[in-house]
Amino acid sequence: MEWMKAISVWQPWAQFIVLGWKTIETRTHDRFKSLVGQRIFIHAAGKIDNEDNWVRFLTSIQLYWMKLTLKCTPRLQPSLIGSAFVEDLRPLNKGDSEAALFDCSLPVPRLYGLILKNVYIFDKPIPWKGSQGIFKVEKRICRVCGCTDEDCSACIAATGEPCHWVEEDLCSRCALAREG
Repeated sequence: MEWMKAISVWQPWAQFIVLGWKTIETRTHDRFKSLVGQRIFIHAAGKIDNEDNWVRFLTSIQLYWMKLTLKCTPRLQPSLIGSAFVEDLRPLNKGDSEAALFDCSLPVPRLYGLILKNVYIFDKPIPWKGSQGIFKVEKRICRVCGCTDEDCSACIAATGEPCHWVEEDLCSRCALAREG
């Protein structure tokens, strides 16, 4: 089995990705080009970015939701929280700012973006240490719901029975949902 790769992203940026609000993950390098054409896990790092760096990019509804969530949710431990397909990695320009939730016209070193598609948020976070850069996740995890060999409680809650593997990274519950 080939293990899926993951990238660590500070909070709340990781949450923005799995919610579909941030479809471009920005970097000041192109070292993630090896991820193009692959599905990756999104890892929420234990570090939380300063609110001044992200609040101005959200709509009023998104901002309200985030403030409410941050007040009601204990700090998330480092965890795998979803997956995304990396469609491309390319240099960014000002026109990418909305999708990146970042001012791509800033006079910084060249900005590159991982263009993310088909994003899934896991039913519940999977605690995981993670690391900087790209790292391998050596565990069987459903790319859609996040269930594992050890824990398919969300699938049992949804269907009344345990799931099983139909692909290396897809459980039976999620395969049925995709077909239906």
